Amino acid sequence: MIDNLSGADKSRCAPIAGAAVDVTNIAIILRSKLIGTTAVRDHLIPSFWKLDHATVEQLLASQDVPQALDLLASHHYYSRILAGARQKFEESKSLSFLELALRRLQLKLSERIFVGFPYSLGTILAFLVFKENEAKNISAVLTGLDAGLQQNELRSLLALSE
Repeated sequence: MIDNLSGADKSRCAPIAGAAVDVTNIAIILRSKLIGTTAVRDHLIPSFWKLDHATVEQLLASQDVPQALDLLASHHYYSRILAGARQKFEESKSLSFLELALRRLQLKLSERIFVGFPYSLGTILAFLVFKENEAKNISAVLTGLDAGLQQNELRSLLALSE
């Protein structure tokens, strides 16, 4: 899809769309490890941005979530975001921290494109990422309030732009 674009549209859409593909593939692989699903490859998006084919194969071959997180924590691009991920997973036995970290990555990439000039298709895509995140944050707040969470606990559930 991005290959059909050119110029500023292509250069500004690639980080947002590419990160979305990588994030989705990472989430599919890790969730499948968590619940023990087989035939994961059938569910992956057959495209990558910063992940490469070899890394995806290693993730698929990993025995469990902690091993996959260790692999991601050593990745040249995702190590910045996923450093300490194994420890967080072992403490919580949940991937929610990872989903928040990857949403924050999407926000950061989108913010750079959204405030840039000239306007492009990437600007619209970045705006949609912000709106999706806003809806997820509102949902998290409402769910948290319904569950009786305190303000500091609610804040930890939000992906906020820095």
